[in-house]
Amino acid sequence: MTPDELIDWLIGLPAPMLLEAVKSAFFTFVVDFGQRVAGEGATGALWDAWLHCKDPKEFAALQQELRDLYASAWRDDVPEEDREWAESYRHACMDEVNGRRRSAVAQRAYEAYLQSSDGLFDGQPARPWPSLPYVASDPWRAFVDAVEDAPEGESELATAEAAAREYWHSLYREAPRWDSDPAKTHWLAAVRAARKALAGDVPPDTWS
Repeated sequence: MTPDELIDWLIGLPAPMLLEAVKSAFFTFVVDFGQRVAGEGATGALWDAWLHCKDPKEFAALQQELRDLYASAWRDDVPEEDREWAESYRHACMDEVNGRRRSAVAQRAYEAYLQSSDGLFDGQPARPWPSLPYVASDPWRAFVDAVEDAPEGESELATAEAAAREYWHSLYREAPRWDSDPAKTHWLAAVRAARKALAGDVPPDTWS
């Protein structure tokens, strides 16, 4: 997702989802930012004052100043001395939102597979998405990447085969022969769900 596409997607998000994404990115970035700029000029002084403030009213005022500061990172007229941290913050937001988007589409694909397979995966009852450990959910992100990166005009069946192969390879396992894979129909259902989610860029209600 390019920066322009990210902005368009953010604008289209329901407010609670947008707030959660940006808030998470803020706290992810802010720790690193604080460590890097503490003691460096006016920005570092503001950060240091906020960290050590004990007066509730002053704390709220400093927090608002920091919010205004981070909001300014998206402006075109960022002062020269602030461009490095502004760029770092923008990248942190983009990484956070792209990661959440990728997980959301992976969840859609996984759930479509299970709906097609009556809740079975690889012959076993499958866990719901929120219960999957990272090692089990990340291959679905690889699956989604393969769907998103499929060549233009590629058939749905070819995309499903490539994406399923990417899933198994991410687990360092050999993919079953596609022409005899009993899960072929389920992989196709997952591809269709992923494409629908990617086309709409609308994540599910619960991100993970």
